[in-house]
Amino acid sequence: MRHPAVLDAVVSVREDEPGLPRLVAHVLVAPGAEPPAGAELRAFAARTLPGPMVPSAFVTLDRFPLTENGKTDRAALPAPVPETREPAAGHVPPRTPTEEAVAALWEEALETTVGAEDDFFALGGDSLRALLIASRANDTFGVTLTPRDVLVNRTVAALADLVEEQVLSELEDAARGDSDHEER
Repeated sequence: MRHPAVLDAVVSVREDEPGLPRLVAHVLVAPGAEPPAGAELRAFAARTLPGPMVPSAFVTLDRFPLTENGKTDRAALPAPVPETREPAAGHVPPRTPTEEAVAALWEEALETTVGAEDDFFALGGDSLRALLIASRANDTFGVTLTPRDVLVNRTVAALADLVEEQVLSELEDAARGDSDHEER
């Protein structure tokens, strides 16, 4: 609500996709102000909030729906529309087959185009999407990533490097014959 173009805001947890709750901010625009873009509000919130507490989506409304008692009717707040994002001027497409595969996992989980150097939180990532990406990466590559790995390695390039390190480590262990990893 500290953003100059925001008059009021309500943040809630929505589960529009079963099993994937996320933080969504519904905002009212200040009189005479231009509605700020979701990316702008996300960056503004990220200056003071930890990454997982930054809403992954922003919905601009003319007014909040109200209950009979005059309170904000959170159940009547609309679902966010997936953001269409044009690649930024500094957009770096995935450069390796591993980056391409990791980017595809991110694009599926985040429902947006992803570059090799795009920040997970800036794209609307959260801890549940990190869990989804880690699980799918484990299935795809036969590695053991955790959601924390996704949250710490916040770009496709960094996560792809981690995947390659794990795969290489397992291959080296297998070549030495001292692998304690499960066969996949």
